[in-house]
Amino acid sequence: MAWTNLSDLSFDDINDWVQRYVDHAYLRAAQVRPTASRFHFGAARTILQTAGVPSDTAVPVLSAVLLLQTGLSMHDDVDRVDGLNRQLYVLAGDYCSSWYYAILAEVGDEALLSTLCDAVVRINEAKMACYLGMPDIPPRRYMELQEVIQGALLFALAQHYLPDGGWITQIQSLVRGYVVQRETANPVVPRYVTLRQAHEWLTEARDRVMRLQSNVRQQPFAAYVMEYLGAIKSSLESQSLAEGNR
Repeated sequence: MAWTNLSDLSFDDINDWVQRYVDHAYLRAAQVRPTASRFHFGAARTILQTAGVPSDTAVPVLSAVLLLQTGLSMHDDVDRVDGLNRQLYVLAGDYCSSWYYAILAEVGDEALLSTLCDAVVRINEAKMACYLGMPDIPPRRYMELQEVIQGALLFALAQHYLPDGGWITQIQSLVRGYVVQRETANPVVPRYVTLRQAHEWLTEARDRVMRLQSNVRQQPFAAYVMEYLGAIKSSLESQSLAEGNR
């Protein structure tokens, strides 16, 4: 798989590649099909583009990160399935992770591998804290833990390729928006935050980016963050109106 420009790489392209890696007869028979995260694809690709990582390195790194994120997410879904599929979800998650290690071994960047492994430790610690704290965990603490769970791999990627640290506020805001969207998108799933709290946290995220210096706000990564948060804000406002909360 080769692209002269990383921006030519679509989510469908990378998701097809991820699915080819984890294709297995047992998973097909049980209709267990791991799917990459569109959010993590967009965020990770933007980080790699901002850092100017060549496509011959960026594409396998992006694939590896998405495989790892997919594996971690599949383990989270184990309680939502029954019977043999529970075991298959665990095995499929491990299978995704094994390909992550294989791809990064080919890339040969030991420092990146170490940084991402540290992120996995933080993710698992946050998941355990979240699990043990339910149902009495305060909403803001819940949000903080979810930001680690959903954002640690992105922070690790940026830490490795953008070591100056100027990206921290932008990624924090981006991940905050994603968590807000996840927590409010499905009315059937129990919410751990109210729509009012979600709106306040999203406003905080946008304000953090707006307080950056003008030359930083105009950079492509900041523009991507603001566009993403703007779309979520519009969706959240429509949902609030529909439910009579505003």
